[in-house]
Amino acid sequence: MKLIVDLCGGPMKYWSGQETSFGHRGVRWTLTWWTGDAERKALAKHGLYAATCRLATEVEDADSWNALRANVDDICLCLSIMSRGTVKKARYVITESDKRVQERWFACVSMAGFTMQPQPHRERGTDPGDFIRWALPRLHIVQQRVRLPLLSHLLATANSDGGGIEATRVILASCLEVIRHDYLTRTLIPEGAVRRGEQPNQWKWTSPPEGLAADDTVGLASTHRHLATSLRLRGSAKANPFWSWFRKWRNDALHDPGINDQQTPRDEFNAAMVILDYIDALVFALFDWDEAKGCLSRHGPGHRVLSRTTDWRAVPQPPILSSEKNAL
Repeated sequence: MKLIVDLCGGPMKYWSGQETSFGHRGVRWTLTWWTGDAERKALAKHGLYAATCRLATEVEDADSWNALRANVDDICLCLSIMSRGTVKKARYVITESDKRVQERWFACVSMAGFTMQPQPHRERGTDPGDFIRWALPRLHIVQQRVRLPLLSHLLATANSDGGGIEATRVILASCLEVIRHDYLTRTLIPEGAVRRGEQPNQWKWTSPPEGLAADDTVGLASTHRHLATSLRLRGSAKANPFWSWFRKWRNDALHDPGINDQQTPRDEFNAAMVILDYIDALVFALFDWDEAKGCLSRHGPGHRVLSRTTDWRAVPQPPILSSEKNAL
């Protein structure tokens, strides 16, 4: 018997017609991207208008789906992170001798991520399974540190073109808060790096990042700098101008979400992309993606805000940080 799972969303145009294989939890999967419009039109007759790729594996019986559902969800999450979109299962079919034995459809709302770049670090034409094979064994550990499904969904929403730059800024600021909250509650508090302050919901440092003293209040930027340091990311020093800009950008995004009179919409978009690239660097560093010769930025070394391989002072700052009217 064969289990086929059609997925919707994700970066079809970069890997059209490609096939890759990988194992996860003792199951061998084949992943195929559709080849073009003819195949998509054929799928549309079955209601799969947004289908982009297909998973397939051999199964022993028609009741195998329940045992493999979590397996498929893990693969969808890795594909979502890889594409900065939302990849979901649309249907599954179990066949025997090319006859349909069982079929089930799922409510499927996906986002392709219209401004996405292809798989981080790889040139087009290389095996799209590289990141999947690397990330799947590490997925459980990363999810213990951050709510990855939530973060992936927020990033996909920010990366789509549906809400305008104001909505994108608010969503990205929410991503920063999710990362801050998860790192505080899942790492800093259990490790005793912070203690409760005098005010409700206030925390004080006991093991502060560079540039701060014990008993200083735990803030957004200092929490992110502590996380960047723990991930061995260069650029976490307080002297990096990114951090003061980072704090101001987040405050403006949440408390003054409109377009700044002194900045053009293009400036605001570029600034949002810097934050998006920063979050990418954190996520891929959590997976130690650079150990697989991967880049922590989708846009190449010249656009890195943080890096493990280069001191931040030697990395060209994004134009939004170095332009005269945005000077700190």
